[in-house]
Amino acid sequence: MLDQLWFLVAIPLLVLATFAIDLLPSAAGAVGGWSLLAYFGGLLLWAGLYAYATLVRPRLLVAVADWCVRWPYLRRFRETVMPEMRAYFRRARHLGSRPPAFYASGFALTALTWLARYALVYLIVRSVHAADGTLLFARSAAMMLVGLIMPTPGGSGGLGPLRPLHRPADAGGAPGPDPPDLARAGLLPLHRARGLPLPPPTAPATSRRAPPH
Repeated sequence: MLDQLWFLVAIPLLVLATFAIDLLPSAAGAVGGWSLLAYFGGLLLWAGLYAYATLVRPRLLVAVADWCVRWPYLRRFRETVMPEMRAYFRRARHLGSRPPAFYASGFALTALTWLARYALVYLIVRSVHAADGTLLFARSAAMMLVGLIMPTPGGSGGLGPLRPLHRPADAGGAPGPDPPDLARAGLLPLHRARGLPLPPPTAPATSRRAPPH
């Protein structure tokens, strides 16, 4: 639940940061920018409702779950869902009775955990490209928040299209030379998007003519 409290802090900060930095590269266009803001708004609304229902009105979650499992196609899960929701209700009531110091220390640990995740991406990209630090850190945070909707572990397979957020040319750094081998193979954008160092170009092979017999 403390993750939701972190989202309630991180998302407004990222939205405010869009007035000072280009959180999305220019190639994303207006559609990409508004889509990101719409996603952030939905995530912020969900985090707020979930935190409110857990800390203030835990019975609301039980009522919503009970309403859902009354649907014809979900009725078979009722015997499994409702005991879990009643146990969650008891935990939520216990959580709501904790003193403010408990939430302060828990939120601090949660914030450090998320900041460490952002810093990991930041350090990896900065180790190979001299990108702008503030922009890179903000884009790392945005990418991980978007990855929350991916059904795969860690967002694997779904965060690939967001890797260009860390390209040096789009993150305030200078792009390196285009090795002709990668460019001809069509792998240069993927190579850069993954944050891999660019290998030196290889000299073209010279063909030898067989000596006459």
